Amino acid sequence: MRSNAFLRVGSGFLLVALVACHDSPTEPASTDLKGTWTGQLSFGTSGVSESVSVVVGQAGSSTGAGTTTINATWSSPTLGACTFSGSLSQSRLSGNVVVERPDASFCGASQLRVEGQAATSRVSIDSREICNINLDLVPFHLVLSR
Repeated sequence: MRSNAFLRVGSGFLLVALVACHDSPTEPASTDLKGTWTGQLSFGTSGVSESVSVVVGQAGSSTGAGTTTINATWSSPTLGACTFSGSLSQSRLSGNVVVERPDASFCGASQLRVEGQAATSRVSIDSREICNINLDLVPFHLVLSR
């Protein structure tokens, strides 16, 4: 009887120790994106890809306590002046990209609804703008790092 009681108590202690030592997430609830980023902008049905340098501004909480406002600007040889305005909630980015000279594949839209993910060293956004009756998304993809 004694060994069974010891085994139950020992097992309970081991379970508590495992739960107490579980790794907590290393990524903060929200991320500081301010600064200059570089990366690739891909767009159009022909798969045009350009290197870009993007300046990002951020207002609001970067601790996950709420939504953070994000603004970014860059210049594209093909699209001209481009801006992103949106929000960051934890690691999720959402907002709009406005381009000076829309690509023909943008279906005439100069403003694209976009969504993506952000971390301390990588940002990725994709178009969520529906282009046509087939529900195709406008081809737009931006990947940045620092």
